[in-house]
Amino acid sequence: MNKRGKKEMKKKILIVDDDWSCDLTIKLFLTEKLFDVFLMNSYEQVYDFLKLDTPDIVLIDVLMKNEKGLEILRKIKQKTQNIPLIIISKAKNPLIIEKAFKCGAYDYLIKPMNFKDLNNKICYALNKKLIKRLHHV
Repeated sequence: MNKRGKKEMKKKILIVDDDWSCDLTIKLFLTEKLFDVFLMNSYEQVYDFLKLDTPDIVLIDVLMKNEKGLEILRKIKQKTQNIPLIIISKAKNPLIIEKAFKCGAYDYLIKPMNFKDLNNKICYALNKKLIKRLHHV
């Protein structure tokens, strides 16, 4: 409960990646931090999810086997303008990183990542999103 006696909603994090072993580790870490975490590995799954719900943050790999991660990133950004998209990827190529930012990425983490860094980036993005929303009300 918050100070006003209202039940606080857990923040929702959508992970779009095809590396399930890494994703499950991230999910466990974020669930312990009291986030609701949803794992998806295709744009079709993401699209169906976005019809019903809106995540607070999206973590996405730009190097996926079956689909182009940058294309998924672009499509998610078109549907969810105000949601921070954080790249989680093994991609270290500056051109791929630059393309990710041009497609709407908010931040970028190289796998394997430091979970403290991940937590800090998520918290910072959520705080920035909240401040933006408060100033536009």
